[in-house]
Amino acid sequence: MKDIAIFGCGIAGKRAWHPLKSRYRIITFLDNDAQKHGLRVFGVAVSDPKTYDYNKVDHVFIASMYLDEILVQLLELGVHSSKIEYVSPDMPYMDPPKTVAGTFCRSSTLSWLRRVFYIPFRLLRRTGRKQQCPV
Repeated sequence: MKDIAIFGCGIAGKRAWHPLKSRYRIITFLDNDAQKHGLRVFGVAVSDPKTYDYNKVDHVFIASMYLDEILVQLLELGVHSSKIEYVSPDMPYMDPPKTVAGTFCRSSTLSWLRRVFYIPFRLLRRTGRKQQCPV
């Protein structure tokens, strides 16, 4: 069982906890709100993302509406992009799409594609706003 951290201990983090706990060992919640550090959510400690040792976890799941900012923050903290996951609203469907006779099952394909491409596109959009393309 892989060890993970959930970034965000608000409503989205609490909502993500249930489906994730059946598949992973949740080591900590991470939150930028200093008043929450040291508290427990569902018996799991809330840690400061700036001082947390990310070598303790296999993945960090972002469960927050501030996805862009948290993604950039984690990358700046040195967390490898392969460790960062995005918690989508359809969280219980975490498996990649199944194939039937060589074609994708429609029910999970869009969810899987959103998860695979969402972070890179959001990151590109964010960096695209800061840079001007030469004409």
